[in-house]
Amino acid sequence: TMRINKFATTAPPGRAVASLATLLLPLLCSTSINAFSISATGGTNPKQPQSASAIINQAKQNLRQALKTNNYRTDTEAVQTAVRELADLNAPTNKADPCSSPLFEGDWLGLSAPTFPGRIEGTPDDVHKFTLGKMSFNQFQPTDLVCTVEHVVNPVTPIINDPDSSTDDEAVACFSYSVQSSISIATKCGNDLPALLITDGTCRPWTHTDEEDCIAGRAEVAFGGGSLEPVKDLIDDEGYTRLWGETFGVVTKQDQDVPQSFRYDVERPFKSFLDVLYLDEELRITQGQMGTIVIAKRVRKE
Repeated sequence: TMRINKFATTAPPGRAVASLATLLLPLLCSTSINAFSISATGGTNPKQPQSASAIINQAKQNLRQALKTNNYRTDTEAVQTAVRELADLNAPTNKADPCSSPLFEGDWLGLSAPTFPGRIEGTPDDVHKFTLGKMSFNQFQPTDLVCTVEHVVNPVTPIINDPDSSTDDEAVACFSYSVQSSISIATKCGNDLPALLITDGTCRPWTHTDEEDCIAGRAEVAFGGGSLEPVKDLIDDEGYTRLWGETFGVVTKQDQDVPQSFRYDVERPFKSFLDVLYLDEELRITQGQMGTIVIAKRVRKE
């Protein structure tokens, strides 16, 4: 059965890290509602026992319907019931250590609605707006710029460790785990400015050995920096470059014909954990340390 965990760790000192804890515990959220196309089979003969795949497909269909009915929010009873149904069907090989599963790697597109704090009210249910300050723990300015979240992708890529490295962190780390939010910034002049807000993270096996902390399906995540970047497909557009410079107070040098990226780093990365409730070839359901459920779909590479 699924747990709703309470936040039980002490965040590192510093305003940026404290804000990081508040913002990132949801881990992966998105407004890409139309991207949800999890497969489902049609009706089955009630006289015949359902196969395991048919039961899973029906559970996915139930989840899809619950999400659609509840504006893709995962904090509703109907969605959580559908999640529990799928979690009970999770393959045993994916329950013990998700980081060791070949299915863990990949690009994951968020399907559930954002649950980040500070959502701007008064917008339609399928539109999710936050200030740039809220989304970047006040690291990027102007902090009062309103950002609409278009979609969020979570690339999970194995980290190739240096065999000569003597640090424990590098020896244990197994995946990069960044959160890449495609946003549209409402600028002061009234034009929208597309951008990419990236939070850098790592994910590794849960290493706590205490019996009470030995939780199947748990992984440790850490976030320690990020960047605000222009959209690559637009950097050659003169109007886009000009708007970027005007918005962020950057004067483009004559020898620099592309918009400037911005970056911050946190001295002590914020660490948390996530529980992988369900994982297969196309769907991943996780629950963060504060109990926030996130549903994501694998992005197929062409």
